[in-house]
Amino acid sequence: LKSSLKNKDRRDAIRRSYGVNSLYKGFKAKFVFLIGASADEPSSLVEDELEEHDDILFGDFVDSFHNLTFKDSMFFTWTIHNCPDVQWAFKGDDDVLVNPFGLMAFIEENKDYEEAGIWGNKLPQQPKVKKDKSGVGKKYGDDIWPEDKYPPYVSGGGLVINRKAIFALQENIKKTPIIPID
Repeated sequence: LKSSLKNKDRRDAIRRSYGVNSLYKGFKAKFVFLIGASADEPSSLVEDELEEHDDILFGDFVDSFHNLTFKDSMFFTWTIHNCPDVQWAFKGDDDVLVNPFGLMAFIEENKDYEEAGIWGNKLPQQPKVKKDKSGVGKKYGDDIWPEDKYPPYVSGGGLVINRKAIFALQENIKKTPIIPID
């Protein structure tokens, strides 16, 4: 789950609720929080938390909206190397509420899906690329993206992804120009 140094209260709430592994009967579940560096807060703020819970992946990049791609890549790399048998993963924000029973039912219904797949909230209308008169982007990767609209994508706030998609995305992240949106 994407988090930031200052969101310890959110991480603790998840650890007490849908992040309790015993809720996922018949499934191996492991929750990790993805955090980057902060210019304002020292990383030592999470040392005790990391020692107590062992569920934080700390990236060597500035934690910002425009660096969410780094969190995704960090998550995919960690998953590939630390969970070699993983078939499904949930990737979301620390302010998203997950229904563990609905998640398990979804995975059970789709367990035989053989293609690379990502399920989540596909945005009904893609954001238009907005550039100011100098050609610099206003919000997302507007200054990088060559077209006037972004292609369809699933919101990074919460999605379910299967093993094939994890491997495909991680391989393509290495070859694709960084667009600062997850």
